[in-house]
Amino acid sequence: ARTAVIGIAGELVKGTTSTVRFTRNNQAKELDIDEMERIIELVQERAEAKARQQLAWELGGKDVQVRLVNSALVRIDIDGYKVTNPVGFQGKDILVEMYTAFAPMIHIGALERTATELDLELLAVAAEPFAVARSVVGDDPNASISAVLMDVGGGTTDIAVLAGFSDGNLDTSFDSDGLVTLIDADGTDGDGDILYTDNGLFITGAMSSGSELDWAVIRLKADGTRDTDFGVDGIANIDINADDKPRGIMLDSDKRIITVGGTDTGSDVHSVAIRMWP
Repeated sequence: ARTAVIGIAGELVKGTTSTVRFTRNNQAKELDIDEMERIIELVQERAEAKARQQLAWELGGKDVQVRLVNSALVRIDIDGYKVTNPVGFQGKDILVEMYTAFAPMIHIGALERTATELDLELLAVAAEPFAVARSVVGDDPNASISAVLMDVGGGTTDIAVLAGFSDGNLDTSFDSDGLVTLIDADGTDGDGDILYTDNGLFITGAMSSGSELDWAVIRLKADGTRDTDFGVDGIANIDINADDKPRGIMLDSDKRIITVGGTDTGSDVHSVAIRMWP
């Protein structure tokens, strides 16, 4: 049978990086595979509880069964020293940072049935923003990657902002895992631009308002969270005509935000420039 890896994305996929600290009773004993597996399982269990709690809150208290779709070690420290492979090391205090992504069982089950009907052997279901981020970072240990990734879907669009260190590792001070995903439940046009200023990180895009696309600018703080002092919940949304699409962003001499793009009236397309305070 043919094999396949299927991606999953959307507002119900919950990805986060959990940081857990452990104190070992016997610090002279070398860490083995069994002990590391127990530690990783504990981190995943805590992350799953957090994902279920978040989904329950978003769905009005409904308890949702979830399944782990992605898991990756971000960092392991032993007594304050970063290690790549902890097996064989001794130490008392262990810090583990792990990225996990969970999705509702009903979504996973639908993908599994689809694979079966297509006569595919399903190797894995992967969270798309994380998979794309890892492919962008690559295997170069000296790579320094920062990027905006946009996954345009029919019902939802994921916008992921990727921040990395010069050693290629994700900067976990940015939204706790180096990756922030901004989701518009109605869909977003993936073309846009990004601008970093003293007032934050600005991202442009066209956000759906039903049957039309509106001009949107999003501002993030240095830690990757939306700056709620800007627009509404960090988003300035402007309706010009039927379809409005910003393509570029810059600062003028007075440090005001200038966005440029086009607007479609239904019969004509016009160039547009908008100026706003940051």
